[in-house]
Amino acid sequence: MKAVNIIFSLLIILSFTSCKKAQEAPKEVSFPIKMAKAGIRDVPVILNSFGTLSPPNTIDIKAQVSGEIVNVPFKEGAFVNKGDLLISIDPSPYLANLQQNRAGVLQAQAQATYAKESYESYKQLREQDFISVIDLANYLQNSQVADASVLSSIATLQNSKINLGYTQITAPISGFIGFMGYQKGNIANINDTLVTLVQVQPLYLLFSLSEQDLWSLRESLKTGPVAISGSFLNKERLPIEGSLFALDNSVDIKTGTISIKASFPNESLEAWPGEFIKIKLFVKTLPSVVVIDKAALQYGQKGPFIYVVNKTMHVTIRNVTLGPTIGESVAILEGLKADEDVVIEGHFNLYPEAKVYLAI
Repeated sequence: MKAVNIIFSLLIILSFTSCKKAQEAPKEVSFPIKMAKAGIRDVPVILNSFGTLSPPNTIDIKAQVSGEIVNVPFKEGAFVNKGDLLISIDPSPYLANLQQNRAGVLQAQAQATYAKESYESYKQLREQDFISVIDLANYLQNSQVADASVLSSIATLQNSKINLGYTQITAPISGFIGFMGYQKGNIANINDTLVTLVQVQPLYLLFSLSEQDLWSLRESLKTGPVAISGSFLNKERLPIEGSLFALDNSVDIKTGTISIKASFPNESLEAWPGEFIKIKLFVKTLPSVVVIDKAALQYGQKGPFIYVVNKTMHVTIRNVTLGPTIGESVAILEGLKADEDVVIEGHFNLYPEAKVYLAI
């Protein structure tokens, strides 16, 4: 009987202990996180695109006279300056023609002088009524024809000088010379393309932007030149800097984009026509904007959101409006204030009002 009483007492004690534990509130669970403060800074608005470099001038060097090529002093692919000799065509026949036409001018001048003196002499005879009016008119006509012959001979001489000059072909602009289509000893005919010359200072960059960016770009142009940075596919090469040069006069209705041309000085000759370039177009700067680490961003059905940590180390969800991205940071246009703490690691288990602590 005594044993039964002991067992009964133990059961009552255990039952009382269980009820007491059941009445105790469950302990709040905390989740480890890492957080960072929202900062504030001036944020540049950058439009990104891709494009290709294009020369402002590509010139086909053509023969303007026929003849044998006697000299090609340049090296294919070399940079040449404006005025440098590119090709010499045999000048001998054109020099001979020049001398002949000079003689023709002298002959025409002599004939004109004789015709004029004859007219003056016969004019005096006409005054004395020794010759008829018709005869005097014939001498005047002869003098006028001789004067016209002088002008024609001078024009022919000038043309021969021009043709002689065409035998020495010089670079009309500075740039890189291409591969030579004709070699020394070949016969060049009029209008044959002998070589191509490409201007590389400056270079144009041709690219497109969405019509959605057109308004902000035009507004930026009203305040001054719009700066552009171009990066090569080979990241070891330094980027090139330039400015917007021109906008096309209409939006392409098929693609919803507008064509744009930028200009790069290319002083170091680093860039090459036809290269593919990644573009950053600096439109404007947003002053004093809240920025956070991109790692804080989460995305849901209502768009981007972040977890904000309050003073009691509980999190709340904030939907935010995003601005431009700057490296590993992103601008927040609406939904967050500077110096608020946001979660950057440990999002997985979080929910509204979840308790958190800083992970070591």
